[in-house]
This record gives sequence, C-alpha cells and structure tokens, in this order.
Amino acid sequence: LKNLTHLDISECYLLDHMPKGLGALFKLQVLKGIIIGDSKDKKSCTINDLTKLPKLRKLSISTSMKEFPTDLQLHHLQRLKSLLKLKISWLGCILRGKTDDSAKQAQLFSKQTTLTRSFIEQRDPKLPLLLKLPSSLQKLELEGFPEIDTPDWLRSDNLDNLKKLCIRGGLLCNLDKIVATTVQMLQFKYLSNLEMPWKDIMMLYPNLIYLEKVECPGLNSFPCDLNGVWMRKDCHRCQMWWI
Repeated sequence: LKNLTHLDISECYLLDHMPKGLGALFKLQVLKGIIIGDSKDKKSCTINDLTKLPKLRKLSISTSMKEFPTDLQLHHLQRLKSLLKLKISWLGCILRGKTDDSAKQAQLFSKQTTLTRSFIEQRDPKLPLLLKLPSSLQKLELEGFPEIDTPDWLRSDNLDNLKKLCIRGGLLCNLDKIVATTVQMLQFKYLSNLEMPWKDIMMLYPNLIYLEKVECPGLNSFPCDLNGVWMRKDCHRCQMWWI
C-alpha cells in the first residue's frame, strides 16, 4: 500500500495499538484514529514512526494515556512539518453532560496527571526546554481533555497559524493561557467546568468570526442565538468554514 494517501481507522474500539509499519506509508496525507498508548510492544506504532511521513497533513490520535503528550511525544509532533489539522481524543473521559467526578476528585486527577508528566519529563533531560505543537497547525481539536488547567504545551506562542479550535468534553476550566490570537473559529461542547465571560473571549481572540457552544453552562453570558451560535455581523456562511 505504498501509494495509499488516506487511512481512517477511527472508532475501532477493540484495538489497543497500531502496527509500526504505518511509518512505511510514505505518501500518507490523512491518518485518522491512530491509537497511541503505553504498550511495551516494540512493534507498536509511535509518534516517532509518524515522523517518517513527510506529506502527513491531517492526523487524529486516540490515547488512553492521561499524561499524553509527553515531552518526547511533543518533540516528535514538532517534526511533522506539513501537519495542518490535529485531533487528540483521550479515551475514557465522559463527553456529554456532567461528569461523575466532584470538583475535589477532578483536582486530584489533574494533580496526578501533572505529577506523572513531571516524572516523565525528568526521564528526558536531553530534550529541548521549550516544546510546542507544530507551528504549521491550522486546526486543533481536543476531545475528553483530562486536565483542569491549560498545560504548558498549549501555553506557547507557537500557534501562529491556528484558525480553528475545538474543545469537546473533559475537565478544562479556562482558556486564559492558550495563546492563539489568529483563531477565527471556536467550538465548545459538553464542558461542564469551563467558565469565562464573553469579554475575555473577545480579548483572547480578537480575530474571532464564529463561535459555537453546546451544553456549556458556564458560558451563559455569550451572546449566542438559540442554536448556541455567534457570528460576527459581516461574516457569511461561517458554518462551512469549520470543515
């Protein structure tokens, strides 16, 4: 399959890893649903294997690792120079409605994730101090985000080309550290903990032209219509741009 350009293996829930041979599909442009876990099997595909795909422009990742991405994985993600669209789904997080976790449990969960990440970072002292997502990204989707606060890899000013940001489900409480003033389209879904005033959104994203929210009770101050949509007055057909 050396000429394969598109591969969609999403929603294959019985798989726990992917074969290392994916790194040999050199013409691959779109890879959806790749599973990245903590498997010790040396035949399992890793982010490092994907760096062999020079034409990869769209990637969606499913992971059971609460600490994903680690510093080493971020280092490899940075090497995907052609990547335009990235989606990360953390498996096991409740996406719809309220979570069963109390605020205290959620804080403990986030703390454990941070401690795990710190432990992993200490094991990789040779990596660069500042690790970011690929600067080529134009669209970023985070599904089932497992942390309360914005992690360091989203606090960088490296997202100079990001136009679309979608956050669906998870524990995130605020966006005030995500530096991406170029964002034009925002989508928030099933975020029970996210609380932000509309003025802060306008300050963080001055180029915003389209926003959609679904079941986000902490965003009630947003001037959205009955469908949860806000559009800048001079914007037409913004919905089509989300694709």
